Order: sequence, then structure tokens, then C-alpha cells
Amino acid sequence: MSTGRKNPTTCKEAFKFITPVYDDPIVVERKPDLSHYGIKDGYAHMTFDKLKAWGAPPIDRDAYNNAFKYGVHVREHIAAGRGLILLGPVGTGKTSLAISILRKAIDQGYNGYFISMVSLFDTMLTLIDGSAEHRLRFENRIKNSPLLVLDDFGAEYDNKLVVQKVNAIISDRVESRRPTILTTNLSVGQLQARYDARIYDRLKATSFVLKFEGQSKREAPNISEI
Repeated sequence: MSTGRKNPTTCKEAFKFITPVYDDPIVVERKPDLSHYGIKDGYAHMTFDKLKAWGAPPIDRDAYNNAFKYGVHVREHIAAGRGLILLGPVGTGKTSLAISILRKAIDQGYNGYFISMVSLFDTMLTLIDGSAEHRLRFENRIKNSPLLVLDDFGAEYDNKLVVQKVNAIISDRVESRRPTILTTNLSVGQLQARYDARIYDRLKATSFVLKFEGQSKREAPNISEI
């Protein structure tokens, strides 16, 4: 996808859509309730069409276009085990892009899954003393989803059990050639300091890295609406 360098003056920079041709996918039943895939109501409306209408911040236009390009080719990336790492400050659209990619995969018949790192380990810690069957079912879904989105990577609890679980999950998915999309507010150096350095190196070897630099687009509600 050509991104161009035209010194845009607004955030209404459109995505340039491309339409590759593939064989018909092997489709599984698509669940109408997006919560089945971990997508909660706050992001249920999120798609690339919505992001295109909003426009990409000029400073992050290339990152947005490359995320869209990954989504267009998501079938071949899943088949090849190629993931995506979205690095940058809070509020720059990383989660919205990751969910838009996941929606592309779901629409093509893949049973992907989205979960924040805090929710992941809250669930794991809750299940430790619970049913072994429920714990294994949850862990198997995290390990075996064709496309897994781990949101806010690095925001989970800072303890040895958590780090070991992260390392085990990432290692298993890399070895099984199952792609993972990570969003994180941490820098590469901070990720390497927090986790086993080999984990990031393995992820980097099997994932595209997109860096975001813009300021947060989130705004507080209008005070007049109180």
C-alpha cells in the first residue's frame, strides 16, 4: 500500500483500500455476539471503516496504513504465524486498530480472541483455586486461538507467577506458529527489562513492529452535559 508523503494538515487522512483475491476460506460459524471473541460493548462498533471515517493522525499515518494492510492480508499472516506488535503512548489508537484487525479475521471465519493483560491474569488467578477443567479450557483458548490479541501488554501484575505465565503463553504460541497481536505503552527496552529478553526477540522474529508517536486522542466529556 502506498502511503505517500504529502505533508497533511488534518487528521482526515484516508486509508487507501486494496482488494486482494484469495480462494474461498474455510468458514466456521460466526457468533453474532462479539463478546464471544472478547470484544466488549465499548469496542463492538470498531472497524476499519469507522477508523477511516475518523482519519489517521498525520504523525502515525504510516503505522495506521500498515495496520490496515496487515488486516487486509490477515488470512496469510495467520497461516504463516506472523503477528503484530503495536508500540506507543496511550490513546493513539492501538487497541482500536488491533480490534479492527481481529474483526477482519472473525469475518473470514477465524475464532480469534481479545483480552487485556489485566483481565487475563485476573482470570488466571481466580481459576487457580477453581475447577481444573475451567482453568484448562481457558488456558487452551489463550494458547490455541488462531489469532490472539493481548491488549496493554506490560500492565499486568508484577510478580514471578505472572512473568512465568506470560513467557509460557508467548513461547507456546511462537512455537505453534499461532500469531499474537500485542498492544503496549512500554518501549522496547522496558519490555526487555520486564520479561525474559528472549521472549521479545522471539516475538520480534515472528511479528511486524509498528511504532506510534502521536498524542492521546481521548477527550473528556463536554462539561455542559453534566
